Amino acid sequence: ARVPGLVVLDGPGVDPMRFVVRSLYLLVLGYVTAVWGGHEVRSRARLALLREVTALSNPRFGVERTVGRLLEALRVFYDADSCRLVVAEEEGRRWMRTTSRGSPAGEKVELPREVAETLLSGPPAAAVLLHARRLRDGRALRVSYLIPGAPGPSPGDPATGAALADTLEAGAPVSTPFRYHASAAGRLLLVRGRPRPFEPHEVEFLGQVIEQVAPVLD
Repeated sequence: ARVPGLVVLDGPGVDPMRFVVRSLYLLVLGYVTAVWGGHEVRSRARLALLREVTALSNPRFGVERTVGRLLEALRVFYDADSCRLVVAEEEGRRWMRTTSRGSPAGEKVELPREVAETLLSGPPAAAVLLHARRLRDGRALRVSYLIPGAPGPSPGDPATGAALADTLEAGAPVSTPFRYHASAAGRLLLVRGRPRPFEPHEVEFLGQVIEQVAPVLD
């Protein structure tokens, strides 16, 4: 008697390896298709953001409007809880502008010197990438520096990362250089509330977007 839905790999002329090979083939094909599909979706989203940033990069809008819309566009694209721009002016003024969920048009706020120095910490040309991990004795923080032109991330200063995470009250933020204008050093910080760290390829693309806008701000 035959049982519905049951395949018996036995009998003359039946090669069990054919079923195994076909199953493996479908598994590999499905994986490759998923990877290609994910890459296609990611590429389309990046192109859309670059087009949006190009439209924002218009001197007629003014610096403040351009920066505010850029921060919100980056926050939405990276699905972050907040996107902050911290700037140290040449004359000593330090300020921060923040967009967050429910408050896309953040205003400038003056920062105390100590807070600004913490948020601006890190090598001038490198992005600071934090990864929080849960260990038996509590949370551990791994800090990496992403330097343009380097083959990969390099170990960063744990003290710098811990101070940055504590100030932002976030486990895995990312901080990348932002040239506000020729005489003002700044950094852009993205914070996700979930324990999902940023990946190096995300940070590299973030740098490309900033390079697209910096000449207009200058």
